[in-house]
Amino acid sequence: MATQKVQKFTVSDKNSFQPQYGVALTLNNKTSSDLTFDRCFTWSGTPTDPGFPGSIAADGSVQIDYLRGIDDGSIAAIVYTGPNESAYVLAWDAPVDSTPTPNRVYVNCAPKSVIDKYTFETIHEYLEVSGQHSEASDILSRTIAYADICDTTPNIATVGANFDLLT
Repeated sequence: MATQKVQKFTVSDKNSFQPQYGVALTLNNKTSSDLTFDRCFTWSGTPTDPGFPGSIAADGSVQIDYLRGIDDGSIAAIVYTGPNESAYVLAWDAPVDSTPTPNRVYVNCAPKSVIDKYTFETIHEYLEVSGQHSEASDILSRTIAYADICDTTPNIATVGANFDLLT
């Protein structure tokens, strides 16, 4: 299997409960082709204007702020399509109080025909059993993806995701 460099995101300690106000997302496209926004699943929260970008440039990155919902925090998933008829899924759950229920992230990559079958329920089931780090690779689409979620400040969760191709 090919060795991939992963950008790691560190987790800082929380001394006391302070409500999370949202999530700061960084999406890194490590492929040599643009990634195209496909769809979003929203359980709780909303992206700030201008929302999710229509594309992520080859070897580029985008940053998105996602505001929490009143009671449930920030729970959502996005899908971007890429080279080799592939698709990448990134989902996160950053509850208002991450003390009893920690932040979680889920990432997957596969042929677009497989990801097209994902539903709210499918993604939510995977997210429920995820942790603060997630990674996936797929031989058919020759894709690989990594994601981390952490508390960079007491009030904002940070999600970093890398979407790449196997070499």
